[in-house]
Amino acid sequence: AVCPFTTLLQALLTEYYYILVGKEDQKKEQEKLREKPEKTEENELLLASAANEQAVAEELADSLSSCSESEANLTVKAIPTTADLMHAITTFRATVDNKFTELSSKITAMQTTLATVTGKVCEMEDVLNDQGERITALESLCKELLKNQDLHHKKLDDLVSRSRRHTIRILGIAEGTEKGRPQDFITDLIPSILGKDNFASGVLVDCAHRAPRPKPAVGGRPRPFIVRLLYCQTRDLIVRLAAQTGTIQFNQAKVYIFPDLSPDVLALRRRFEDVCKRCRAANLHFGFLHRARFRVTLNGETSTFDKPEETKNSFSSLPTEFFQRFIYFKNRIE
Repeated sequence: AVCPFTTLLQALLTEYYYILVGKEDQKKEQEKLREKPEKTEENELLLASAANEQAVAEELADSLSSCSESEANLTVKAIPTTADLMHAITTFRATVDNKFTELSSKITAMQTTLATVTGKVCEMEDVLNDQGERITALESLCKELLKNQDLHHKKLDDLVSRSRRHTIRILGIAEGTEKGRPQDFITDLIPSILGKDNFASGVLVDCAHRAPRPKPAVGGRPRPFIVRLLYCQTRDLIVRLAAQTGTIQFNQAKVYIFPDLSPDVLALRRRFEDVCKRCRAANLHFGFLHRARFRVTLNGETSTFDKPEETKNSFSSLPTEFFQRFIYFKNRIE
């Protein structure tokens, strides 16, 4: 890099060169002006410019004389020649060509990479479109399968309920009371606790057994009896008589008789548990229709409900849980 002082010297030397070259012409013009002493504006301007140029030339001469020989040689050397300029231009052109070549190769590589990425993106789009179609088909299939499953579940639940149409459950019979003959024991038990007059032709029991679970320890809760009757009319009669009788005693223990319902039906009926408690506390006649339709008689009118939410308006005047407990303990004291 050339220092600012060297650049300044180069500029001054260039001006000095042109001044020296045109010195003779300026002298001739000055002599002409001296020969013509008319004072015009052009003559005055020419004289002033000549005087200025002469002053600048004298200053340059003084500055050059004050410079050392080494600085003068350095300044002279700093003036580029035509060969130097052509060499610099050639070098600069070669550098630019190399840079453009490198840039072109990099752009080519980027274009190749971009083309590869574009191809992969197109492949991924095709795959995603195919997957979207397959997912849509699977969703449709799943909806159809769920619909069929719900239909089959309802049919299966109906078959299970029909298979239990002849079955009852008897709770509260102590373990070992049947003495290894449960069918004969149940045949004699039902008329004895519900009245022999209600079963003139006897009770025909198809089969009877304890619930299939481990035998409880001594003093534990006994397993219920599962009894299948030969006729469903006999089963309905037994359930109705048990509901009318209320508390049933056998060997100084309470006995409960319920219809044998499927787990799904029991879950649906448990939704009305709070309503049943309030109806029981109010001494209302209530029950269920198949599968889980709640039926109650209130103020001489019988109503049916499919959901517990539908009973809110009809049972708003029934006793709350506090009054249910009060009525329960009152009945026990009486």
